[in-house]
Amino acid sequence: MKTFGQLSSIERSTAIQRAKTLLVDLIIEGVIEVKMPNAIVQKSFDRILTDMRRNENPNMGMMLLFADKSIDKELDRISIAAAQGARYDNNGNALTDH
Repeated sequence: MKTFGQLSSIERSTAIQRAKTLLVDLIIEGVIEVKMPNAIVQKSFDRILTDMRRNENPNMGMMLLFADKSIDKELDRISIAAAQGARYDNNGNALTDH
């Protein structure tokens, strides 16, 4: 078993990207809520989620979230924190407790 700090740089990058994808999926499904650092970014974030849910197009919503630099930066921060808190097997895959 490895910690985030014991992963190679490629494994770290992969772990962060996986955490980010999972995070966005959970946001889109409405499982978790994320508050952005300021009202302007929060308004853009809420607009994208509302439009995405109205049009029932999660892929487009995900692309719009990643395209907005402020939102993407905040999602990166959350994803890094999540990846750092996870445990990994010897291949760099996150372990889950089921």
